[in-house]
Amino acid sequence: MHPLNMLLQLLFYICICTVEAKVVTFLIGSDTHIGVNSTHGSTAARNSQAILEMLKTQGMEWPLQLGTGQVQPLSGLVLTGDLINDGSDVSKCTSQWNQWESVYGMSLRQDSSLLPIFEGFGNHDGGNTSAEHECNIVRRAVQLRNTLRSSRIRNISPGTLHYSWDWDELHLVHLNLYPGEEHEFAQEWMHGSWQYPEYSRSFLEADLAENVGDSERPICIFFHYGFDGYWSQLWWTDHERALFLETVSKYNVLAIFVGHTHVAMTYQWEGIDIVNSPSTVQGNDKGPLPPSFMVAELNFDSGVFRVAQREGSGWGAVTLLKNVSKAKGDAALQVDRKKCNGRQHNGAWKDGSEVFISNSQANLALNKPCSSPDAKILDSAVQEAIKLDNLIERVESYI
Repeated sequence: MHPLNMLLQLLFYICICTVEAKVVTFLIGSDTHIGVNSTHGSTAARNSQAILEMLKTQGMEWPLQLGTGQVQPLSGLVLTGDLINDGSDVSKCTSQWNQWESVYGMSLRQDSSLLPIFEGFGNHDGGNTSAEHECNIVRRAVQLRNTLRSSRIRNISPGTLHYSWDWDELHLVHLNLYPGEEHEFAQEWMHGSWQYPEYSRSFLEADLAENVGDSERPICIFFHYGFDGYWSQLWWTDHERALFLETVSKYNVLAIFVGHTHVAMTYQWEGIDIVNSPSTVQGNDKGPLPPSFMVAELNFDSGVFRVAQREGSGWGAVTLLKNVSKAKGDAALQVDRKKCNGRQHNGAWKDGSEVFISNSQANLALNKPCSSPDAKILDSAVQEAIKLDNLIERVESYI
């Protein structure tokens, strides 16, 4: 055989053997809180540090407990609310939002490519779109940004706040604050923007019916308030959660990603895995903590869904691993069995000041089996650590 033909044949077999698996990988962050008052320096600068760590994630080796392999190219960054700290304050909201946009923008630049951002608003992000006496720049900005990223998303709500998109066969939906309708009374101390989901649940119901149907496509859902029994459940009602469960129960939901508590943890609510993304700019009474966020990957070929906490320059202790099986065609995946690997709390805020719970305490508090039937896995140690949502830093300068 001619040497050139031998070389071409060898290259052919090499190409066959090195075909990459069909994988979707993305980042999840939360509670960037640009503008909070703190002694730990600029939150804009610290968020910039978190972004640098995010951009180093691709190519890292996954934690051993989640299997082997490197983190594949990233599809995007999803943020689950509390982008700024004083979103309702007309004297602060505009400058804080401008600084947030200067740090994050529409996309992060990764080498020669762009990593698109898919953000949503939280309770710190100001009034609803019809507010007259409360700043609502963040919600109006999300509306504008949804228009600007229309080529990247599949569906936008009638009010242009909530949206969905596809990464290969994975369907993703961002509901911003939480899945609800107009307003349901939750607590005496809740007011204003804290309780205006602006018909996100109705959008979810229509979106899943139209874009998922009975295909059993895997779904990831994102919003701010979670389901932990001590803190997040206070912020929306049992009735709202019941309607949400009714909406999603017939679909193949891989995970729900939330924020609000500022800590990294995983737990289950009504049999659905919840991933609580930590604040990107955590701290305690000893000073600022390393940047932290989550990384998720769905491998359509192996049927593995894995999530891991990134902390500083390495990996944190919070992970989630699911083995999934194919159903209704090669493209659809359905959860088959689950395994959780560690839950950890790194520190949070109480009454506006910073408190710290050691990793050993946190592991005792959260090291529960994955089969826990609901979110009642938080004991007094973690309950003490996640009492209030007044977090992070005041922006004095930004880079």
